[in-house]
Amino acid sequence: MAASPLHPGESLVPYEVPRLALKHLADSTVDPCPVCVEKLKKRAFKALDKSFPAGAVVCFDDACPLVKTKDCGRNELVPACSRVREEYRGREEQLLQFPLMLFRFHTRAYNLVGIGDKDYSSDTDGQTIEKLKTGSSFTGKLRIISYEYGDGASFNYSAQRNVVIIHCQLLDIIKIVKK
Repeated sequence: MAASPLHPGESLVPYEVPRLALKHLADSTVDPCPVCVEKLKKRAFKALDKSFPAGAVVCFDDACPLVKTKDCGRNELVPACSRVREEYRGREEQLLQFPLMLFRFHTRAYNLVGIGDKDYSSDTDGQTIEKLKTGSSFTGKLRIISYEYGDGASFNYSAQRNVVIIHCQLLDIIKIVKK
């Protein structure tokens, strides 16, 4: 698939699960205090903005490749190291689940209003990934992109789907062939 060079000043950052931000979002789904819910979301969004700033290049390797799962929508991939919703005991021993982290790329053929033309991935890459079976995995690099209508500079949170969607551009994605 297409490879794009890094821009001047960019460096590769390995993907790390933003556990504290995900915990805040999980807690916000059960907190009975509306003011507390907003504070938890605000903390989570601030942490996600810091972890995934627009322009950052995130790399995924064999230890944590990107995977196409049943939880992924069109043009979405999930990191294998966080493909299962992590559970933990919240207040009063209530069992809660962290949201999934999804990375969504955009193409000319399939995009959201608020994504700039320069941030599109190639339509060819989009079609290739769309045709692959669930369970297909990839290594490579993604550039985090701005999203004008996001909950943060580069992401959306959906409490209904229990996901954080990081908007990105595919730079260099290689399908892993299972042996």
